[in-house]
Amino acid sequence: MSTSPKGYRRCAKRFNEMGWNVCFVHLPYHYSRVPRGYWNGELAITSDLIRNAEALRQGVSELRQLMEALREHGCCDFGVLATSYGAWIGALLATTERDFRFVALMAPIVNLDHAIWVSPAARLIRRELHGANIEPSLVTRHFYLSSPLHCQPLCDPARVLFVSGEFDSIAPTSQIKAIHQKWRGSELLRVRQGHFGYRMMRETIDRLIQRGDLHGINESRRFPRIPSSVQGL
Repeated sequence: MSTSPKGYRRCAKRFNEMGWNVCFVHLPYHYSRVPRGYWNGELAITSDLIRNAEALRQGVSELRQLMEALREHGCCDFGVLATSYGAWIGALLATTERDFRFVALMAPIVNLDHAIWVSPAARLIRRELHGANIEPSLVTRHFYLSSPLHCQPLCDPARVLFVSGEFDSIAPTSQIKAIHQKWRGSELLRVRQGHFGYRMMRETIDRLIQRGDLHGINESRRFPRIPSSVQGL
Protein backbone atom coordinates (compact mmCIF):
# COMPACT_ATOMS: atom_id res chain seq x y z
CA MET A 1 0.00 0.00 0.00
CA SER A 2 2.96 2.35 -0.49
CA THR A 3 1.94 5.68 -1.98
CA SER A 4 5.31 7.43 -2.25
CA PRO A 5 8.89 6.46 -3.20
CA LYS A 6 10.23 8.56 -0.31
CA GLY A 7 10.89 5.63 2.03
CA TYR A 8 12.33 3.53 -0.78
CA ARG A 9 14.81 6.30 -1.58
CA ARG A 10 16.01 6.31 2.03
CA CYS A 11 16.44 2.55 1.77
CA ALA A 12 18.29 2.96 -1.55
CA LYS A 13 20.68 5.45 0.03
CA ARG A 14 21.59 2.89 2.68
CA PHE A 15 22.27 0.27 0.01
CA ASN A 16 24.33 2.77 -2.00
CA GLU A 17 26.52 3.37 1.05
CA MET A 18 27.26 -0.38 1.10
CA GLY A 19 28.22 -0.44 -2.59
CA TRP A 20 24.95 -1.48 -4.22
CA ASN A 21 23.05 0.14 -7.07
CA VAL A 22 19.30 0.07 -6.51
CA CYS A 23 16.46 -0.20 -9.02
CA PHE A 24 13.01 0.72 -7.69
CA VAL A 25 10.71 -1.17 -10.07
CA HIS A 26 7.10 -0.09 -10.52
CA LEU A 27 5.07 -3.29 -10.32
CA PRO A 28 2.12 -3.94 -12.64
CA TYR A 29 -0.79 -1.63 -11.68
CA HIS A 30 1.34 0.31 -9.16
CA TYR A 31 2.73 3.87 -9.08
CA SER A 32 3.17 5.18 -12.64
CA ARG A 33 1.38 2.08 -13.97
CA VAL A 34 -2.00 2.75 -12.37
CA PRO A 35 -4.75 3.36 -14.98
CA ARG A 36 -6.65 6.60 -14.47
CA GLY A 37 -9.53 6.23 -12.05
CA TYR A 38 -8.01 3.44 -9.92
CA TRP A 39 -6.07 3.26 -6.66
CA ASN A 40 -2.44 2.24 -6.46
CA GLY A 41 -2.31 -1.57 -6.70
CA GLU A 42 -6.09 -1.94 -6.91
CA LEU A 43 -5.99 -4.00 -10.11
CA ALA A 44 -3.09 -6.25 -9.14
CA ILE A 45 -5.28 -8.90 -7.48
CA THR A 46 -8.96 -8.94 -8.42
CA SER A 47 -11.65 -11.42 -9.43
CA ASP A 48 -10.24 -11.27 -12.98
CA LEU A 49 -8.03 -14.30 -12.40
CA ILE A 50 -6.58 -14.34 -15.92
CA ARG A 51 -5.48 -10.72 -15.61
CA ASN A 52 -3.94 -11.55 -12.22
CA ALA A 53 -1.84 -14.29 -13.79
CA GLU A 54 -0.83 -12.11 -16.73
CA ALA A 55 0.31 -9.35 -14.35
CA LEU A 56 2.43 -11.82 -12.37
CA ARG A 57 4.02 -13.11 -15.56
CA GLN A 58 4.64 -9.54 -16.69
CA GLY A 59 6.33 -8.67 -13.40
CA VAL A 60 8.68 -11.66 -13.55
CA SER A 61 9.47 -11.11 -17.24
CA GLU A 62 10.32 -7.44 -16.71
CA LEU A 63 12.71 -8.20 -13.86
CA ARG A 64 14.46 -10.84 -15.94
CA GLN A 65 14.82 -8.35 -18.78
CA LEU A 66 16.21 -5.76 -16.37
CA MET A 67 18.73 -8.26 -14.99
CA GLU A 68 19.85 -9.17 -18.49
CA ALA A 69 20.27 -5.51 -19.42
CA LEU A 70 22.37 -4.94 -16.29
CA ARG A 71 24.52 -7.98 -17.03
CA GLU A 72 25.41 -6.46 -20.39
CA HIS A 73 26.84 -3.48 -18.50
CA GLY A 74 28.96 -5.41 -16.03
CA CYS A 75 26.59 -6.27 -13.17
CA CYS A 76 27.02 -9.80 -11.88
CA ASP A 77 25.68 -9.63 -8.32
CA PHE A 78 21.95 -9.18 -7.76
CA GLY A 79 19.65 -8.98 -4.79
CA VAL A 80 15.89 -8.85 -4.31
CA LEU A 81 14.16 -6.92 -1.55
CA ALA A 82 10.40 -7.18 -1.95
CA THR A 83 7.18 -7.06 0.06
CA SER A 84 3.74 -8.70 -0.29
CA TYR A 85 2.69 -8.72 -3.97
CA GLY A 86 6.23 -7.73 -4.95
CA ALA A 87 7.59 -10.58 -2.81
CA TRP A 88 5.24 -12.98 -4.63
CA ILE A 89 6.84 -11.88 -7.90
CA GLY A 90 10.28 -12.02 -6.26
CA ALA A 91 9.70 -15.63 -5.19
CA LEU A 92 8.73 -16.59 -8.72
CA LEU A 93 11.78 -14.75 -10.03
CA ALA A 94 13.99 -16.87 -7.77
CA THR A 95 12.68 -19.96 -9.54
CA THR A 96 13.95 -18.65 -12.90
CA GLU A 97 17.29 -16.93 -12.09
CA ARG A 98 20.47 -18.09 -10.32
CA ASP A 99 22.64 -14.99 -9.89
CA PHE A 100 21.46 -13.75 -6.50
CA ARG A 101 23.53 -12.71 -3.53
CA PHE A 102 20.27 -12.60 -1.57
CA VAL A 103 16.50 -12.85 -2.05
CA ALA A 104 14.69 -11.16 0.84
CA LEU A 105 10.95 -11.80 0.65
CA MET A 106 8.89 -9.88 3.21
CA ALA A 107 5.35 -11.17 3.82
CA PRO A 108 5.16 -12.85 0.40
CA ILE A 109 1.85 -14.15 -0.93
CA VAL A 110 2.58 -17.87 -1.33
CA ASN A 111 -0.68 -19.71 -0.59
CA LEU A 112 -3.14 -18.69 -3.30
CA ASP A 113 -6.00 -20.68 -1.82
CA HIS A 114 -5.78 -18.58 1.35
CA ALA A 115 -5.17 -15.35 -0.61
CA ILE A 116 -8.42 -15.76 -2.55
CA TRP A 117 -10.80 -17.70 -0.32
CA VAL A 118 -9.73 -16.82 3.25
CA SER A 119 -7.75 -13.57 3.36
CA PRO A 120 -9.68 -10.59 4.80
CA ALA A 121 -8.27 -8.51 1.93
CA ALA A 122 -10.16 -10.61 -0.63
CA ARG A 123 -13.77 -10.30 0.60
CA LEU A 124 -14.90 -8.43 -2.51
CA ILE A 125 -13.03 -10.85 -4.78
CA ARG A 126 -14.80 -13.82 -3.18
CA ARG A 127 -18.19 -12.18 -3.55
CA GLU A 128 -17.59 -11.50 -7.23
CA LEU A 129 -16.28 -15.01 -7.89
CA HIS A 130 -19.26 -16.62 -6.15
CA GLY A 131 -21.56 -14.30 -8.13
CA ALA A 132 -19.99 -15.65 -11.33
CA ASN A 133 -20.45 -19.27 -10.09
CA ILE A 134 -16.69 -19.78 -9.82
CA GLU A 135 -15.96 -22.19 -6.98
CA PRO A 136 -12.62 -22.93 -5.27
CA SER A 137 -12.10 -26.28 -7.02
CA LEU A 138 -12.15 -24.57 -10.42
CA VAL A 139 -9.39 -22.20 -9.40
CA THR A 140 -7.25 -24.52 -7.26
CA ARG A 141 -6.20 -26.75 -10.16
CA HIS A 142 -4.34 -23.80 -11.71
CA PHE A 143 -2.43 -22.73 -8.58
CA TYR A 144 0.71 -24.64 -9.58
CA LEU A 145 1.20 -22.16 -12.44
CA SER A 146 1.68 -19.16 -10.16
CA SER A 147 2.22 -20.38 -6.59
CA PRO A 148 5.80 -20.34 -5.18
CA LEU A 149 4.74 -23.25 -2.96
CA HIS A 150 4.65 -25.42 -6.08
CA CYS A 151 8.20 -24.47 -7.17
CA GLN A 152 11.80 -24.70 -6.06
CA PRO A 153 14.30 -21.84 -6.35
CA LEU A 154 16.85 -22.00 -9.15
CA CYS A 155 19.29 -20.09 -6.95
CA ASP A 156 20.78 -21.56 -3.78
CA PRO A 157 17.97 -21.69 -1.16
CA ALA A 158 20.48 -20.55 1.47
CA ARG A 159 20.41 -17.14 -0.23
CA VAL A 160 16.66 -16.80 0.43
CA LEU A 161 15.40 -14.97 3.51
CA PHE A 162 11.68 -15.24 4.22
CA VAL A 163 10.25 -12.63 6.60
CA SER A 164 6.85 -12.99 8.24
CA GLY A 165 4.76 -10.72 10.45
CA GLU A 166 3.58 -12.44 13.61
CA PHE A 167 0.19 -10.68 13.39
CA ASP A 168 -0.21 -10.97 9.62
CA SER A 169 -3.64 -12.29 8.52
CA ILE A 170 -2.97 -11.76 4.79
CA ALA A 171 0.25 -13.81 4.58
CA PRO A 172 0.18 -15.76 7.89
CA THR A 173 3.40 -17.02 9.44
CA SER A 174 2.23 -20.63 9.05
CA GLN A 175 2.24 -20.21 5.27
CA ILE A 176 5.63 -18.49 5.17
CA LYS A 177 6.94 -21.28 7.38
CA ALA A 178 5.59 -23.87 4.93
CA ILE A 179 7.53 -22.47 1.97
CA HIS A 180 10.60 -21.93 4.16
CA GLN A 181 10.53 -25.65 4.98
CA LYS A 182 9.99 -26.61 1.34
CA TRP A 183 12.83 -24.38 0.15
CA ARG A 184 15.20 -26.31 2.38
CA GLY A 185 18.19 -24.24 3.46
CA SER A 186 16.33 -20.91 3.40
CA GLU A 187 15.96 -18.78 6.52
CA LEU A 188 12.82 -17.55 8.27
CA LEU A 189 12.80 -14.26 10.18
CA ARG A 190 9.77 -13.40 12.30
CA VAL A 191 8.88 -9.77 13.02
CA ARG A 192 6.33 -8.41 15.49
CA GLN A 193 4.01 -6.59 13.08
CA GLY A 194 1.10 -7.20 10.72
CA HIS A 195 1.21 -7.34 6.94
CA PHE A 196 2.32 -3.72 6.55
CA GLY A 197 4.71 -1.79 8.74
CA TYR A 198 8.11 -0.11 8.91
CA ARG A 199 9.66 -2.54 11.39
CA MET A 200 9.89 -5.38 8.85
CA MET A 201 12.02 -3.45 6.36
CA ARG A 202 14.47 -2.33 9.07
CA GLU A 203 14.85 -5.78 10.61
CA THR A 204 15.19 -7.43 7.21
CA ILE A 205 18.04 -5.15 6.14
CA ASP A 206 19.70 -5.60 9.53
CA ARG A 207 19.51 -9.37 9.11
CA LEU A 208 20.98 -9.20 5.60
CA ILE A 209 23.90 -7.24 7.04
CA GLN A 210 24.36 -9.78 9.84
CA ARG A 211 24.36 -12.60 7.27
CA GLY A 212 27.07 -10.81 5.28
CA ASP A 213 24.87 -10.58 2.19
CA LEU A 214 25.47 -6.86 1.76
CA HIS A 215 29.21 -6.81 2.37
CA GLY A 216 32.27 -7.97 0.51
CA ILE A 217 31.48 -6.44 -2.89
CA ASN A 218 34.69 -6.47 -4.94
CA GLU A 219 35.82 -2.88 -5.58
CA SER A 220 36.08 -3.50 -9.33
CA ARG A 221 32.40 -4.47 -9.36
CA ARG A 222 31.06 -1.54 -7.33
CA PHE A 223 28.76 0.85 -9.14
CA PRO A 224 29.22 -0.22 -12.78
CA ARG A 225 28.09 2.52 -15.10
CA ILE A 226 24.34 2.19 -15.75
CA PRO A 227 23.26 3.79 -19.04
CA SER A 228 20.27 6.12 -19.16
CA SER A 229 18.27 3.56 -21.15
CA VAL A 230 18.42 1.19 -18.17
CA GLN A 231 18.01 3.88 -15.52
CA GLY A 232 14.63 4.75 -17.01
CA LEU A 233 13.17 1.24 -16.76
